[in-house]
Amino acid sequence: MSESFSVCDEEVYNNLYKSHAESLRNHLYYKFGDLNQAEDVVQDAFIKLWAKCRSVVYEKAVGFLYTIAKNLFIDKIRSKKVALKFEKNTLSIHDHEDPYFHLRTK
Repeated sequence: MSESFSVCDEEVYNNLYKSHAESLRNHLYYKFGDLNQAEDVVQDAFIKLWAKCRSVVYEKAVGFLYTIAKNLFIDKIRSKKVALKFEKNTLSIHDHEDPYFHLRTK
């Protein structure tokens, strides 16, 4: 007979964190190369796990964490790309001359 654990049980959740947070962080760091973001994403993934603890089966909790973490990291990268694209477009519009210079040259 197998014993079923609930992810909503605080002790079970803490054990999941202690046993998988570091390996998840290392996986994200290896995959994406940014340690600070990897740590942030791990925290966000565990927050999402806690928020959805009733619908996550204990046996699939680790897979849930890795999937959520990967998706969160990809979202952060997409967001960065959009911000950089916007910044690139706005930088090309700006010139460094003062308005008085433009008035004099016209």
